[in-house]
Amino acid sequence: MISDKQYKGLSDSVYWLDPKHGDYAPEMRKGSKFNYKGETYKILRTENNSKNGMQAMAV
Repeated sequence: MISDKQYKGLSDSVYWLDPKHGDYAPEMRKGSKFNYKGETYKILRTENNSKNGMQAMAV
């Protein structure tokens, strides 16, 4: 089960989808995997809407 702290960290990582963000990670796209706090997550879907600034990611 994911902890509240891990969930917060994953929520923060969605900003890595934004090219204007300091932690931008262009390799984070649908189907790729990334590590966070010792756990591996697969990205199922992303959304980066430049019109309204929304970034979303399903893992």
